[in-house]
Amino acid sequence: MCAQVCVCIYVNTYTLCSCVDCLIQSLYAVVGQVCKNCRESYFVPFTKTLLPVFKPLLGHSGAAVPDGLVLPAMCIIDDVLEYCSTLAQASLYVPWFFPIVKKLCKSENVDLRHSAAFGVGSCAKALGPMFREAKAALETLTAIIRAPGSREGEDEPATDDAISSVGKICRYSLEKDSKMQEGVFNFWLSCLPLKADVEEAQVAHANLVYFVREENKWALNKLPQVLTIFAQVLNSELVLPETKEQMVAIWQALPAPVAVNVWANLRPEARQILGVVRAI
Repeated sequence: MCAQVCVCIYVNTYTLCSCVDCLIQSLYAVVGQVCKNCRESYFVPFTKTLLPVFKPLLGHSGAAVPDGLVLPAMCIIDDVLEYCSTLAQASLYVPWFFPIVKKLCKSENVDLRHSAAFGVGSCAKALGPMFREAKAALETLTAIIRAPGSREGEDEPATDDAISSVGKICRYSLEKDSKMQEGVFNFWLSCLPLKADVEEAQVAHANLVYFVREENKWALNKLPQVLTIFAQVLNSELVLPETKEQMVAIWQALPAPVAVNVWANLRPEARQILGVVRAI
């Protein structure tokens, strides 16, 4: 209750106060952990008690809000969508949250852009095929990815999140084996591997494994490129242990004629790494 009162005072006055800023950051950390621990059972309590506190911080009321308050509020909604919502519950959040993150994807503040790009992917994953804004989302994310210098310096983590979100849209929101999915998949694949945001790199590379394991025809058509990406990340922190095991299993399970054909199209550095796993 005290946290809500203090935050509400700040929302109403917008007086810069470092202790309140710290309070909001701490509240974000606590709420994020509760989301991960309690999952769907926390959706209703959060919506009733804390959503009225954090929603105004996203500028939903039309008032200007300092970036330092927008960021934790956006991260909290990301967590609620990621960990706590069913499809029906997500449908209550995404219609008002997506326009906000779409707008913030254009922010000059790299931290806001980073979180907003993640938020777009959260919306797509939460609603799946019901995410009707996939085309607009892809256009927004592509603008981040193709911006000059997007894969350099402090801009690269935000770009990694944008690329990862493209992969989530491709997996969760687009019809399998459709022509639209083909175009999106090929673009996404051309952006991999990721390296600046380790957590989202792990998610993106796990999604790449998913497409192969599901025998998605666009992934199977690009096996040499896919295996090259596997080789680039196989022995790094950019994949989770279970993802690494799945990558190795995919390479070992390829029928000999297919493996030979893929091998002929691999780069020398990829052959060096994959050759340890399976000799051709």
